[in-house]
Amino acid sequence: MTGREGWIGFLADQDVARLDPGDGFTDAAGGHPYRGVGLRVPTLREALVRYPLHRFLLNFVEYAPGLDERVVELVTELNAGDRILFQSDIDGLGKDLRERKPMWLYGPSAPQVTRFLMMNSIGLAASAALRADVYVAPPPQGRAPPLDDSSLAELKRRRMRVIAGPVRNEAEARSLVERGVDAVVADAPSEFRFLLR
Repeated sequence: MTGREGWIGFLADQDVARLDPGDGFTDAAGGHPYRGVGLRVPTLREALVRYPLHRFLLNFVEYAPGLDERVVELVTELNAGDRILFQSDIDGLGKDLRERKPMWLYGPSAPQVTRFLMMNSIGLAASAALRADVYVAPPPQGRAPPLDDSSLAELKRRRMRVIAGPVRNEAEARSLVERGVDAVVADAPSEFRFLLR
């Protein structure tokens, strides 16, 4: 999306600040209306300060040494812990954050979700541990739904809030909401404003 290839985790802050997140966006006509207009990737600090009333789902996809300490320090400094759902693909980071800040909200790690879905597929979901406050359903795989009825029923039995997505179209978003999902993630939220009515 930025016109540059590579893993963002290997870039220095000043290199990230020079990226153009509007570079790869194309409109229906194939144009690039956001390329070169001054958009940039914000730091976590910048995003939390700029949007003080917004809630965030903060998803960590890799674990760097000291990351938990830096996140705790920043989020505590900005008093933003009550508006962030911390999600990590890795067991270790979520565990470390939860030990330091047990009152924050956490989603399950990818291994926890995998175990839960495997146990659900053989009818034993009730015995699958989920160390989480909110269930963040994994993205849909191919034609598979992002969340099947038996998984959703088990999560609701546990009184867990459920977030699913990213939704691909209005019908999928509407179906998830009607089935009891608490929130959906969408690449183009403006297309799903009907859900707020």
